[in-house]
Amino acid sequence: REIPAGEGPFDVIVYGDVLEHLPEPLRVLVELNRWLAPGGFVVVSVPNVAHLAIRLLLLTGRFEYMDRGILDRTHLRFFTARSLRAFLADAGLAIARFTATPAPLYEVVPARWHRPWLAAVHGASAGLARRLPRLLGYQFVVLARLKGAEGVGTR
Repeated sequence: REIPAGEGPFDVIVYGDVLEHLPEPLRVLVELNRWLAPGGFVVVSVPNVAHLAIRLLLLTGRFEYMDRGILDRTHLRFFTARSLRAFLADAGLAIARFTATPAPLYEVVPARWHRPWLAAVHGASAGLARRLPRLLGYQFVVLARLKGAEGVGTR
């Protein structure tokens, strides 16, 4: 579909779980980022195809699409930490913050098991995902600015 005309400029543009569904995500990112206000930033979230669970599936010879999650059957593009960084650089963005989320335990564990111990496991999972994002990050979340914008860090 054509990219709609913006009413910008915008201080923030959020690409939340959409880029992996697009046939030409780089074109979309570049075209929409022209509506970014000076000093504005983008927030990008994409699933991590190199998550431990996917690596284990590959080791067993499986790469099967699912109804949701990292291997959602509507995903047209897959990202690792390295490929996401390169993709954002190609779009003219500089990363200010790069983090990862844990696996969504509350969505995959039956409701009857939603007890305090699950909150503790989820908290530990979140800490591990932040420490080992390439292996245990379920999803990457990035804050980025146009290259050359003031205040851009590289974490």
